[in-house]
Amino acid sequence: MGRRSMLLKLTALVAVVGFIAAACSSSNSSSDTTTTAASSSGGQAAARGGDGTLDIATIIAETGQLGAYGPGVLAAIKLAVDDINAAGGVLGKPVTLEPNQDDASDAQKAGTAADQVINGTQADAVIGALGSTASAAIIEKLAGAGIVQCSPSNTAASLTQKNDYGGHYFRTAPSDELQAPVLADKILQDGHKKIAIIARNDDYGTGFASSLKSDLEDSNATVTQSVSYDPNAPDLKAQVQQVVNSNPDAIAMISFTDDGAKILSGLIESGWSPGQKPVYGTDGIQGDTVDAQGQIKPQSVGAQVNPNDPKALDGLLGSAPAFSVTPEFKTRFEAVKPPTAQSVFTGQAYDCVTIIALAAEQAKSDKTSDIVTNIEKVTNDGDECNSYAACKALIDEGKDVAYVGAVGAINLDAKGDPTVGDYDIWKLEGGRLQTLETVKQTRN
Repeated sequence: MGRRSMLLKLTALVAVVGFIAAACSSSNSSSDTTTTAASSSGGQAAARGGDGTLDIATIIAETGQLGAYGPGVLAAIKLAVDDINAAGGVLGKPVTLEPNQDDASDAQKAGTAADQVINGTQADAVIGALGSTASAAIIEKLAGAGIVQCSPSNTAASLTQKNDYGGHYFRTAPSDELQAPVLADKILQDGHKKIAIIARNDDYGTGFASSLKSDLEDSNATVTQSVSYDPNAPDLKAQVQQVVNSNPDAIAMISFTDDGAKILSGLIESGWSPGQKPVYGTDGIQGDTVDAQGQIKPQSVGAQVNPNDPKALDGLLGSAPAFSVTPEFKTRFEAVKPPTAQSVFTGQAYDCVTIIALAAEQAKSDKTSDIVTNIEKVTNDGDECNSYAACKALIDEGKDVAYVGAVGAINLDAKGDPTVGDYDIWKLEGGRLQTLETVKQTRN
C-alpha cells in the first residue's frame, strides 16, 4: 500500500479481557493551564535533587474519566519502588514515594497537583499524568522546577513537540504516530477507500486524526471529511451528520467513552449502525459491553448507547495499544493489585519508575540533570537486563545497560519516545471484545 511503516502480524483471533484505554491519551478538560516556570523552548531547566535520595511523586487520576485506571497504575508504581528497594535502593538508599496527587482527569487540576509536588515535596521525578492533555499542561512547569516526568499512558503525538525542556519529559507508551498507521492499514485492508474522520478537539484527538488522515492519503484513499468536536458538548448530532453526509465507505472516530457514546448514538440514529456499516474506533472506546457473567456494564460505551441491548454495538472495530507484559510481571502484579484495579498501562508505569532509578544509578547521582542524560542510555546502549536488580549488578561492574522492562524493549529515542509498540485490532461481538490480531509497529 506504499506504507510509511513496517507492520508485522503476530497473532490472530485471540480473546482479550479488559478495558484498554488510550483514552488515557486524553483528559476531561482541554484547557491548558501551563504556568511558564521553565525558560523558553529549548531553555535550560533548573537542577533538582543531589541529596542522595531519589524521591518520586505521582500525579495519577483516581477520579474523573480516567480514574478507573489509577488504582492499578499506582499499585504498579509501588511494586517498582518495593523491587528497587529490595535490591538495595538507589545510591545505597531506599527510594521514597510521595502520596499521590489526584488530578481528577483534568488539566487545570493537574496544574494544581504539579504546584503541590513542586512546593510541597522534594521530589526528583513525577510519574504521570495519565491524560495527554493533563501532561501537556504541566510539562513546562515540572521541567522548569527541574523535575523529571514520565507518563505511562500519554500517546498524543503533539507531546513529542512539547518536549523542549532539556529532556525532562519521557513516556513508556508509544505515540499515536505509531498507532495511526495500524488503524489506517486495517481500514484499507477491509477494502474502504473513502473514509470520514470525527475526532476530539484536544491533544489526543487532533494529533491522532492528523496522522490517520496522512496515512490514509499516503495510500491513495480519500478522506471525505475530518471533523473535530468539543468532547464536553451536550450534543454531537450536527458533527455526526457532517461525516455521514460526506458519503464515506467507513467512519473512523477518535473519541473517549462519554463523547464516543454520543457519536455512536448519532450514527445509529442516522442509519449508520456499526453492525450494518463500518465504524472504527481506538482505545478510547474499547471495552466490553457485558461482564463475564453476561451483565451489562453500566459505564461502558455500549450501555450508554443502549442500556437494554448488550449487542447494540456489535460489529464495532478498532485499534488499541496491546496489553503486552511479561508473564513474570503479570503474575507479580496480579498478586498485589487492588481487587477491582484495571491492568492497563501498569507495565508502563512500572517501567517509568525503573528507568528513572537506573538512570540515577548509572549517573551515580540523584541530581535531575544527571538523571536526564542517562534516561535514553539505559534503554538502549548496553547489555540487556530485565529487572532493576539485574541491571544494577551490571552497572556495579562498570557496564552500560539496556533495560528490557515489564512491557519488553522500550528503546527510547532522543526525544523520550518509545520507538516500538504492539497494537491490537479488536472487534465487539456479543458484547465482548475479541482481538483479531496483534501488530508490531516500529519507527526507524
